Amino acid sequence: MAQKKDENSYNVNRALECFRSEDFETAKEYLTKEITDNPKSAMAYDMLGYVFLCEEAYGNALTSYTIALKNYSKKDKDGLARTHYFLARTYLCLEDTVSAINSYKNALKYKPTDSDYLSELADVYYYTNQYSMAEEIYNAMLKENPGKAYPYYGLARNAYSQEQYEAAKGYVAKAKLLDEKSEMPHTLLIRIHNLEHDYKSMLNEAIEALSINKEDMEAYYGMLTASDSVYQSAINILTKKSFEDKDNHNHWEYFLGLLYIRHKDYKNAIKTLQPLVDDNTEIKDMALYWMTD
Repeated sequence: MAQKKDENSYNVNRALECFRSEDFETAKEYLTKEITDNPKSAMAYDMLGYVFLCEEAYGNALTSYTIALKNYSKKDKDGLARTHYFLARTYLCLEDTVSAINSYKNALKYKPTDSDYLSELADVYYYTNQYSMAEEIYNAMLKENPGKAYPYYGLARNAYSQEQYEAAKGYVAKAKLLDEKSEMPHTLLIRIHNLEHDYKSMLNEAIEALSINKEDMEAYYGMLTASDSVYQSAINILTKKSFEDKDNHNHWEYFLGLLYIRHKDYKNAIKTLQPLVDDNTEIKDMALYWMTD
């Protein structure tokens, strides 16, 4: 939680130091002392609200943030924006999306182009099925900064959630041009192709995502799900990857072994995973786990 230093307050400064080391219990002691000495310290109540939020004491967090808002100067746009923002996050923890939306809107009154505020508000709209409101925010973000991929990802998610699959793929294509090294375009296409029941394309996108990030669990499960419909294609692609991608040979063999296990081909699974154990590879423990499970 970024804060400005209050050079006139020893307790607030000490609390800030505690924040940096995530020692929230000691920070709370300093903040309580500050409030005793200075009951109108907006910064102290603001920071105390964050401590309570981290402790999941949401009622106390709401009380602290409310007092902070009353005590902040109307000229302190940073403080007011930040407090409304964390109020929104507190309301989300309480599953009060209506109040969260109102608090995000209040934060945006002071910082109308803040990307965190905008993206999180759009997420709330998305998860509450208010797609047109989310789309409005994503388009505003693109207008402000057309070089960012995130709004296109948001628009794609909006579209496929409304079964507008071609539009969703179009947004992903635009995002990919701006975010070429990310697995995210492929991950979104996995979801879209799954909804379309296009399992061959789903498999290809899962492999592409895993080529970028071997720890992408959504891509991993996407590969397994697709293999239920295009099993032989999955075997062929992973075998080819294992042969051609020497730097990541062990990972592709590992994925291949798990694919065999999923489809109860235990003979080939052991044949594929055993060398990973015998050669003491970096994924030995994972391979051994599946062989003995």
